[in-house]
Amino acid sequence: VAVDDDQKLEPEKASAYIHSVGVALHSAIDRGDIVFTTRELARMLIEPTVAAWECLFRLARYQSGTKDLVQVIEAPRREDPYETLRVYSDANWAQCRQTRRSVTCGVIVVGHTTLGVYCRGQTSLALSSAEAEFNGGVTAASEGVWFTQVLLHCGLGKMVPEVHLDSSAARGVWQGHG
Repeated sequence: VAVDDDQKLEPEKASAYIHSVGVALHSAIDRGDIVFTTRELARMLIEPTVAAWECLFRLARYQSGTKDLVQVIEAPRREDPYETLRVYSDANWAQCRQTRRSVTCGVIVVGHTTLGVYCRGQTSLALSSAEAEFNGGVTAASEGVWFTQVLLHCGLGKMVPEVHLDSSAARGVWQGHG
């Protein structure tokens, strides 16, 4: 279902939509699996559409089917301290149909524990998918540096952020080969 459908919701349903997206935004703090969908639904808050309403119901059905999903946080063993903070990045080139801006999503991991998930629109217009992926890598590096500083402040020691990109063209530019 395309969220960009033009048929607007009636005012009472629009109010329920706004409230429900607020609940989804709150849930997305702990549920990395719904961050992207919640971001897309939040884009429609000003003028919710019938297609967005249907997408919201699909998200609600998904959440009710995965309500037992848990996140396990493992403590490092003394003999195996964590030294690397991995940030996985992905971008969708020109994902927004109205603005043609790309969307960057990422996951921050230490050991086997997911510390954070983010999904945001890119501020600049990318002219290619490689550029969108590279910009996503820059965002991932920024998030990685921020998380390493937070962990250092919490007394967990200095960690080195390691950025992982899925685009070979972006990796080539990132590593200075392209």
